[in-house]
Amino acid sequence: MNHLSTEILNAMFDQQLAPTARADAQTHLAACAECRAELAALERVAGTLASLAPEPLPADLAPRVLAQIEPTRRVWWMDALLVAETAVAVVLMMWLGEMLAPLFDLLPDFGAALLASQQFVLDVLNAINGEPLQPIALTEWLTICATAIIAWLIANRLLIPFSQKEVHV
Repeated sequence: MNHLSTEILNAMFDQQLAPTARADAQTHLAACAECRAELAALERVAGTLASLAPEPLPADLAPRVLAQIEPTRRVWWMDALLVAETAVAVVLMMWLGEMLAPLFDLLPDFGAALLASQQFVLDVLNAINGEPLQPIALTEWLTICATAIIAWLIANRLLIPFSQKEVHV
């Protein structure tokens, strides 16, 4: 015999079932002692919870919760690994910048987009600095952009998520 799922029993207890589903569930409950016992257990739990006195909560639980959390400390090698990964990413981006240079000839829109982004950054920096800065080669601009993106990903732990493996003191 198939039994009523926990979801159906909860919906029946909360009176959230559609009339036809409710009638089907009641028919099943009339014939199934296990499901009746499960529904009765739900009713007992709800009754017990309703009988509990309300516990007033302080306005701010954060200090109490934070006081119970064990402090974490990163080990030294995690910082060294982060520096090494960033250095490897920079070297890789410099190498890829040279490798992707022919791509600018094949995809003129990509090169134009890079030039436009470089010009925008130059305009902003020139407005701030006052002294005009000169554009750089597209491969160097690609290297700078890619390095900045990778550095941001690493700094925000999106590229190398080892934050779950921090050591508890």
